[in-house]
Amino acid sequence: VLSAFLPLVVAFRAWTVAIRILGIQKATSYGFLIPVVAGVTSAAWTGEKFSAGKLIAAAVVLAGLALTRVGRKAPLSAAPLDAA
Repeated sequence: VLSAFLPLVVAFRAWTVAIRILGIQKATSYGFLIPVVAGVTSAAWTGEKFSAGKLIAAAVVLAGLALTRVGRKAPLSAAPLDAA
């Protein structure tokens, strides 16, 4: 039980700290790295093949993350509604 519960608690705590530090938008976009990290980890620890398809998928994820990190710096804000 502890082998499943402890990592869950640690991961949830790390997630809440990341949201507090980075904000929800940045923290969520970095969540897309989870499959990439899992693939690299499985290749390193278990010797699983990192196929061309996985490399392409990782490149797409990294490119998408890069696109979310560059570009418009000012956040979009909704125009206030007149309560007329």
